[in-house]
Amino acid sequence: MAVPPFTKFLFPVLKNSYSEISAKELREICAKELNLSEEDLKEKTKKQNALKYADRTYWSIAYLNAAKLIEKISRGVIKITQRGKDLLDTNIVEITEEDLMQFEEFRVFKSGSSSSKGKSKPKEELTPVEKIQETIDEVDELVKSELLSRILDQDPYFFENAVIDLLKSMGYAGADNFSQVTKKSGDGGIDGLLNQDKLGLDVVYVQAKRYKLENKIQGKEMRDFVGSLDVKGANKGIFITTSDFANNALETIRSSTKKIITINGEELTNLMLDYNVGIKDEKLFKIKKIDEDYFPE
Repeated sequence: MAVPPFTKFLFPVLKNSYSEISAKELREICAKELNLSEEDLKEKTKKQNALKYADRTYWSIAYLNAAKLIEKISRGVIKITQRGKDLLDTNIVEITEEDLMQFEEFRVFKSGSSSSKGKSKPKEELTPVEKIQETIDEVDELVKSELLSRILDQDPYFFENAVIDLLKSMGYAGADNFSQVTKKSGDGGIDGLLNQDKLGLDVVYVQAKRYKLENKIQGKEMRDFVGSLDVKGANKGIFITTSDFANNALETIRSSTKKIITINGEELTNLMLDYNVGIKDEKLFKIKKIDEDYFPE
């Protein structure tokens, strides 16, 4: 017997998550319920040094979390959501990827991870390299979702520091890489600043709002930021949020003389991946091809 596909782990993970439970505990429960042999428990993922049954438990957790059937309580600890309970109440005995597609959050996740960022091709129409890229895109989407969850679990001051770290990585702090996070209180509506020249004559002010997805930045908050820039005598600002911007907030920028860049949650996580802020490279895969210069024509 071989370790089954990770989709077979979805149901045992979900039904054993009524109380807070760690991923490590779940992998052992899955091993028992799926009747894995001693040989199965030793099986490793191809060209990696990970136990296959553990790896597939973690992937099932990631998929269930993307569908909001479970929630992450703390690092490595999860618990079923009301949506997950409702699904189990339908007397379902197995969970497939098709079952997860009924949930909008999961559909968004899957569409975001397709190689075309839209309607993906059937697997049989993809080249081997395209299949690899599609898998990498899917992993990236899971990492971005996890990034937002981790940020929302932290206090607002952590987010302000993370935003400054990102902007420094992007080169916004100028040649001297000078930046500053303002004090936790009395910041006058400014969360950080970046000096783009040595004398500090060209300063970019930053506002960072750690909001849940449904809580969009409104026009009043943007007007307050514009007012803060006026007080500082500044013309440039960056407003970053984990959620998004309401139309009246964007209209406020259009009617202002200030140069304000907005970055929403999706753009934020894309940039964090691009500049390796809060993440690290896990594996490097090399794809071989013929060296045409080696062979004579």
